Amino acid sequence: MRNNKKFYLMSILLAITLFASAGLVFASGTTFEALAANFNFNINGEKAELSEQPVVIDGKTYLPVRAMGEAMGKRIGWDQDTKTIIIDELLADGTYKAEEPAFNEHGWKAMVEVTVMDGIISEAKFDEVNEQGVYKSQDEAYLEQYKQVAGQDMLEAIKALETALVSAQNVDLVDAVSGATYASGSFNALVAQALAAGPVEAGQN
Repeated sequence: MRNNKKFYLMSILLAITLFASAGLVFASGTTFEALAANFNFNINGEKAELSEQPVVIDGKTYLPVRAMGEAMGKRIGWDQDTKTIIIDELLADGTYKAEEPAFNEHGWKAMVEVTVMDGIISEAKFDEVNEQGVYKSQDEAYLEQYKQVAGQDMLEAIKALETALVSAQNVDLVDAVSGATYASGSFNALVAQALAAGPVEAGQN
């Protein structure tokens, strides 16, 4: 994985991103008035359109990080645990796939499919299949047994992993889900493998 640039922002900036559209910004119990700023942007000699407009608070202009990053051709991610914004290079559009080379001792083989649109990870799908061709996500008996033993809903755990990847845009920032550590490890390893290999050709499995 390439090195990422990490920007640690004050909570006030995060609050601006979330609440500026409503005209008010909240930070540390204080209310500020945020005025939308209709600015023109020129990036590397070309006019740029932002998906979100800047705001002016107390005479200072605050730029929306995600909108600015995307306008400059960067991929923006978010690490909730450390309150860190990740700025990275765009990925090639397409479908990325990876799967384990063999069935494990329990008879399952994990696989992942990652979709990239406009340079960013837009969707991730993870599942496991057995030698009979049955997918774990569709095996109701297994899912019920797993829930009773591990105290975790497997489908919810997988959804949490997939959602975390889309949000963070970096598999290194996807934490293991409690009660599904093995699946979490497989997910992270396969996503890293898929992204390193690049998008598959049309019609290629």
